[in-house]
Amino acid sequence: MIKKTFKAFIFFAVLQVLIFSCCSNTYNVYYESVNFYAYDRIDLDASSVAVEDLELSLNFLFDYIQISQLEEIKQLSNSAYATSCDDEYFYRDTVLNVNISSNEEIFNVDPGESLNEFILFINPNTLEQEPLEEMIVFINNNKGYSTSPLTMVFNETLQSDITLNFTINIELDRNRSLESTTDLITIE
Repeated sequence: MIKKTFKAFIFFAVLQVLIFSCCSNTYNVYYESVNFYAYDRIDLDASSVAVEDLELSLNFLFDYIQISQLEEIKQLSNSAYATSCDDEYFYRDTVLNVNISSNEEIFNVDPGESLNEFILFINPNTLEQEPLEEMIVFINNNKGYSTSPLTMVFNETLQSDITLNFTINIELDRNRSLESTTDLITIE
């Protein structure tokens, strides 16, 4: 009886390992860096932009760290019930704050100070313009979608004939932050 029980245990253990090995990978995903661009939405030229056509674009780059499949034994039994094995991604970072500033004074805001109140986020789901704080909510709730660029516009008209760049600082949990600066652009 002990031999039959042992053989049955070995059979099911080997079967679960085989099923488990057929499944794809599981990843922990962390924000690695951010690209921040200012551009003309009409001709995509970043060097000279008409005031009404200026857009800011934010794009995250991620670090994918594969989780060892055999690290958690409890996953073995769960994998036996899988009918398909898609890659799984667990986003581990949370965005706490986003701050956008400029190297020049605009809207009577000193260089390096926050311009957030003058910037609107275009929600990709609704295409509605929302306050910049809603972008934080969107990023934290739609992590997989945030692999696509996020667009921002100004809610007031910028002064013309100025050359400047914008800097974004994104605070993450675990005392991490990401920062990126646009190339210099001239507002016509």
